[in-house]
Amino acid sequence: MSKPAGAWLVALAGLIVLTVGLGMLWYGLKRQFERKLRFDGANPHHARKAAIRAGQIGYAAKGIAFAIVGALLVEAAIKNDPGKSRGLDAALHTLADQPYGKFLLLAVALGVAVFGVYCFFQARYRKVGT
Repeated sequence: MSKPAGAWLVALAGLIVLTVGLGMLWYGLKRQFERKLRFDGANPHHARKAAIRAGQIGYAAKGIAFAIVGALLVEAAIKNDPGKSRGLDAALHTLADQPYGKFLLLAVALGVAVFGVYCFFQARYRKVGT
């Protein structure tokens, strides 16, 4: 940040990360990941329902985590404080320091775990080829 355009570059990076996070949140809530899945085989209704719910929750949680990191980068650029431009660890600490932060942190952690479950569904039901 000591370079002439350093703060602007950090702010730009923060806005990009924030936008990616909001995009992931939107991607999950609008179920856009669903078009990349194909549910063939035995009892696809239950698998489909579980995979879609896991994808929605998982992408939303990942999006929130990324958005917090992006917001911290923008804040660091605005305040010209390189100590504020930390990664996901700082974002999660910031979340934990908020009112009801422990519950928010637990919700994000569970959401990321649910994204892991979605990844198993994706590995099984991902459209491949045509």
